[in-house]
Amino acid sequence: MLKLVVRRLLSAIAVLFVVSLITFVVLLCIPGDPAQLILGVEATPEKVEALRASMGLDRPWYVQYMHWIQGVLTGNWGTSYLYGENVWTLICQRLPVTFSVALLSMAAALVVSAILGILAALKKGSPVDLLSRTVMQIGGAVPSFWLAMLFMLLFSSYLGWFPVTGYTAPGENFGAFLKCIALPSLVLAIGELGILIRIVRSSMLTALQQDFMMSANVKGLPPARAIVHYALRSAIIAPITISGMQLAKLLGGTVIVETIFALPGIGRLMLTAVEQRDIILLQGIVLFITSMVVLVSLVTDLAVMAAHHYPYRRGDRTGMKKKQSVSFWAGAIMAASIAAICIISFFWMPADPEKMDTLNRFALPSAAHLLGTDQFGRDVLSRIMEASRWALLVGVCSVTVGALAGSIIGASAAMLKGAVRAVIMRFIDGMMSFPGILLAMMLVTVLGKGILGAVLAIGLFMVPTFSRLVYSMVLENKQRLYIKAAHSYGCSGGYIVLFHMLPDMLPRLITQFSSSIGGAVLLESSLSFLGLGIQPPTPSWGMMLNEARQFVLNYPYIAIAPGVVLLITVLGFNLLGDGLNDRLVKRRSKT
Repeated sequence: MLKLVVRRLLSAIAVLFVVSLITFVVLLCIPGDPAQLILGVEATPEKVEALRASMGLDRPWYVQYMHWIQGVLTGNWGTSYLYGENVWTLICQRLPVTFSVALLSMAAALVVSAILGILAALKKGSPVDLLSRTVMQIGGAVPSFWLAMLFMLLFSSYLGWFPVTGYTAPGENFGAFLKCIALPSLVLAIGELGILIRIVRSSMLTALQQDFMMSANVKGLPPARAIVHYALRSAIIAPITISGMQLAKLLGGTVIVETIFALPGIGRLMLTAVEQRDIILLQGIVLFITSMVVLVSLVTDLAVMAAHHYPYRRGDRTGMKKKQSVSFWAGAIMAASIAAICIISFFWMPADPEKMDTLNRFALPSAAHLLGTDQFGRDVLSRIMEASRWALLVGVCSVTVGALAGSIIGASAAMLKGAVRAVIMRFIDGMMSFPGILLAMMLVTVLGKGILGAVLAIGLFMVPTFSRLVYSMVLENKQRLYIKAAHSYGCSGGYIVLFHMLPDMLPRLITQFSSSIGGAVLLESSLSFLGLGIQPPTPSWGMMLNEARQFVLNYPYIAIAPGVVLLITVLGFNLLGDGLNDRLVKRRSKT
């Protein structure tokens, strides 16, 4: 036990080092001279060089890195170019807002997921189970920025229960403070329901099938008492572990809701740092958030060890044939529909998607404009159709980049031994410590806005997922007799992976590829919503929703259609991936 704890602590320290190194190197590559940004464009070259020397920017990058880390460890996180204040001070000022929203959203998500997940496990196949699976799928697919706009429209504009935007400190008026963070927390909570319901349901199903439940039934314990005292105790550990890690990642995932609801939190501060190229501030925020993810993961792992939690086993999958079929075909139909819209857009569109008609602004849906027009008089349906091209292009291309690079890295790590493997996997662990939107924002800042930058940024974000998947599959296949026989015949590691292991790994890679497309489309839409993805005049679903945000209270229909299409796209590919995975599991169980 002690040896495992020490190993986990050393691993966490190594990951923190990798995280700090990745953060520094990536942000060091951001175009622009920090000294020039501080002094302005009118500064003389002599003054710029003098400031560079005083800031240590004329030193080699590794010297700058060591100086930065030394400052971080001693409490000197640097001074923001934009605000002129210490970075740590700025983080501490904004942290209570972000932490309050994240904590409230996680608490709400835990309560709802516990109720739905437990009831779904106890009444598998019932309407409650169907409801939980529906919430699980929609919660993971619905765009948070679109959901925030709908909630603002319903709860703020129509019902008047909550303020539209703004923030009131708890010390000024605690009731007003709760109203300010209620809607943002609800939006984030719905996004967390997908993974939490899945974990609670599967953990409860596994617990109900354990020997101690059979023993409790034999002893004549009432079912309710056996469930509360035995099943729940066993099933609760996995959800708590996951919720701890998700809470840490929410600290970086609040950027969208803080932007929409005008909350002065860390997420909004990070977006400002990206837009203004405040590298020192951005470095500090990224390092703080990723360090929180690593530390919370460490604490939860140690808690699991202390509780003597045993490896997770897949729950009973009997009676799931119908669910498999429904998930697969529903996802296939949704994905095919979006693909059909994309193909049709190359041959026909109702109107020119970029043509402006200011005399026909905000036209209601009609025969001439089936989904109405936007604030510039542009046809909404035509823009949705053209945006489908770029959504699928970015989704497929970025996942392809991530799959190829991740597969090579994962296979290389699995075939190598010793320190090289450890270094590669700690690097992958470090990348996985970054919340998705945070890493994508960092990479887009370096690679540049636009389609190419979005593809590369999202592709690099997908690398750790495929690396971990391929790494585990190669390690599993290395123990098989035919692989050992190939080694004995003198086959190289690359040849064995490519011609012997790949055919066996291909079905799971295809499953992961299809399910990842939905996530890539959602991430690209999030970047476009923040102004970091596809740039105007090229339409994208995220940008269309961002443009509609300021008009949604008066013209809600311009925000409905892009959000629905985006939801169908993400949900379709997610269901398709789940259906393929279920079929794969069924096929492997037969063999």
